[in-house]
Amino acid sequence: MKILRESKREIEFELEGETHTFYNLLKEYLLLDPNVEISAYKIEHPLEGTMRMYVKVKRGEVRRSIKRALERIIEDLTEIERQLQG
Repeated sequence: MKILRESKREIEFELEGETHTFYNLLKEYLLLDPNVEISAYKIEHPLEGTMRMYVKVKRGEVRRSIKRALERIIEDLTEIERQLQG
């Protein structure tokens, strides 16, 4: 994770090697948090494939919101895996 800029309520970062699949998943889970005001990502240049994520929260700490979103992703994927195992 490369932090490009950060304050208590905002962060912009890059995740090396990740694609739309992960960025979009994280964006959607972040938007489920009522504290998150903005969650978006963009491609800096289509030939380079570099993506940047921007998150801004209304209240609380932005890192805490990201951590909660990641925990919910893991929980949901674990539940799907459990269901597939029968």
